[in-house]
Amino acid sequence: MAKIVQREKMRRSTSLFQRLRKQVARVHNAKLFEVFIALVIMATFLCSVANAQLNPVDGSSVAFLLEILDTVFTCIFVVELMINMLSGWFRKFWVGEGWAWNIFDLVVVAVSVITLALKSDGRFASLRLIRAFRVVRLFRRFESLRKIVNALTASVIPVTNAVIVLGVVSSIYAIVGVQLFGMDDENNFGTFTQAVYTMFQVPSSTSLGTHTHTHIALTLCPRPAQVLTGDSWSSGIARPLFGPDGKPKVQVAVFFVSYIVIAGIFVLNVVVAILLDEFIGPCSAPRELAVECLRARFGHARAVDKEKRKDREQQQ
Repeated sequence: MAKIVQREKMRRSTSLFQRLRKQVARVHNAKLFEVFIALVIMATFLCSVANAQLNPVDGSSVAFLLEILDTVFTCIFVVELMINMLSGWFRKFWVGEGWAWNIFDLVVVAVSVITLALKSDGRFASLRLIRAFRVVRLFRRFESLRKIVNALTASVIPVTNAVIVLGVVSSIYAIVGVQLFGMDDENNFGTFTQAVYTMFQVPSSTSLGTHTHTHIALTLCPRPAQVLTGDSWSSGIARPLFGPDGKPKVQVAVFFVSYIVIAGIFVLNVVVAILLDEFIGPCSAPRELAVECLRARFGHARAVDKEKRKDREQQQ
């Protein structure tokens, strides 16, 4: 009898927990809740931007306000994470759909709590930088942004293969450049590493070799140049190798023009094509499925019409 009563109590407690979990899941999946969390994430990002822009002094009113807002946002994220874990329970949270986003949310929230609890300890000041990645959680809330992230994730291996090909091509040209131009241009082709740096693209929209950015260029390395991006490769690297008279040299022209054609036109466009293929694939899949469904329906209708015609002919 005691075992029966105990089982009944366990069943009631389990059913109560299941009902609570369903209610929490309903709240977590509500559209209003998702919009609220998205707004909080955007507000957190704006606070990070304001902190980086204003750079307030410790103890000032602005710094105090930003710390209060950060504490409030962190508490909201902790509650949202607990709701997510409770709604999906632990198995669905760790191995269910969207488990990678759940792990990312857990890491970001855990780091935020640690930095908030140990903000007086200077050793953990570098962890505060991870809080800037909290805006990435916004990608989970919007399907359009999530498609972009999924396409980028799916294209990692193909793009990596294309980048390896690009690296091999650039390394080959770097070795040849050291042999050909090492004595004439030691800053750009003196060693293999300098030549690779010269051949690879430097992510900038303006030439680092111009007079407006001379101090930046000298800080990074002497006379950096951009070949793969097409930025100042001719005036900054190729033409000085022609010599003081400025007459074109065949080996210089063949070297740089062939590299631009192979690496800048062919290989980079392959990378772009891979990315476009990964972007277009998920978007076109629902359309193709809809077209196949329509074809199946029309095919079934035609088959039914043929059977009716045969029946009519047999009756006649």
